[in-house]
Amino acid sequence: MAKKADKDDIKTKLRQQFPRAPVDDEGFVQGFEVEDVHGYMEFLRIYGFCVVKVLDDELCDRAVRELFEFVNSAPNANRKAAVNRDDPSTWDDVNWPGSGKYLFDDPGFTQSSFDIRTHKNIYILFKNIFGGNPKLYTSIDAWGLMRGTRDLQIGGELVERPSWRWDLDPHWDVDPWNHIEDLKQNLAPQLYQGMVALDNCPEEVGGFCCVPACTPNMNEWVTDHIPPKGWSRKVPLKQFHPTASEPILSRMQRLPLRKGHILVWNSLQLHLQFSKPVPKYAYCTIPSNVFGDTTSSRQRRKVGTKGL
Repeated sequence: MAKKADKDDIKTKLRQQFPRAPVDDEGFVQGFEVEDVHGYMEFLRIYGFCVVKVLDDELCDRAVRELFEFVNSAPNANRKAAVNRDDPSTWDDVNWPGSGKYLFDDPGFTQSSFDIRTHKNIYILFKNIFGGNPKLYTSIDAWGLMRGTRDLQIGGELVERPSWRWDLDPHWDVDPWNHIEDLKQNLAPQLYQGMVALDNCPEEVGGFCCVPACTPNMNEWVTDHIPPKGWSRKVPLKQFHPTASEPILSRMQRLPLRKGHILVWNSLQLHLQFSKPVPKYAYCTIPSNVFGDTTSSRQRRKVGTKGL
């Protein structure tokens, strides 16, 4: 009975520390207008991420069109057919410009991808996140796309392509112990990442998942956890993947996004990408690793990204 009570106490504490983020009646995570600075900044403070409407439908639709134009115009000696988003028989790996699960090796260089990454609403959003700082640095973004994998109409039959399905394991894109210490010593800036949904991305098509309120609880987490064997303060980990028994994994929440919304998360958020076996695409662009200008050149060297 004592062990059961202990487990119940742990679950209760986890629910209190890592509350579920609110969603609307259709299951999409709560979003804000870019003018509602107080709303999304408070949400970001509590949950470690926020969702904001930044793009109109016209730009989203144009970006998707140009994405496929880029796919079919990119040099590819192995291509057997032009990719048609409405024809699953053309979605084979060989027809894409990239060799990995992301299907793209290079950043997006279409006009719409530049229109998105320089969009005034995205700039205003990140400027507000960095306390009104007008000078921001960012790594260049890439396209992200998940293919449908089940109930695909190919050759007059419904087929499944499980090899097209992929998920990322839960991870941090920073070394939690080193990054927390760097923040305390003012050796590194806060880092934020983002993904823009170019179409509605409900849970059934896959998408982004994280532990809400992970960021504000990371000081306690690194205090309670021993770094992995071989860890060094001098050589930070590029990523860290917790063990499968990590208790906070039970607080993971899938975050469906509406078209034209950007999800911005602090890099101290434990997160992953997940797929679902459906005959649909999920589209997004990812402008990752954004941080504000600082008078400390040590901070910029620590992050190691170029300003654009």
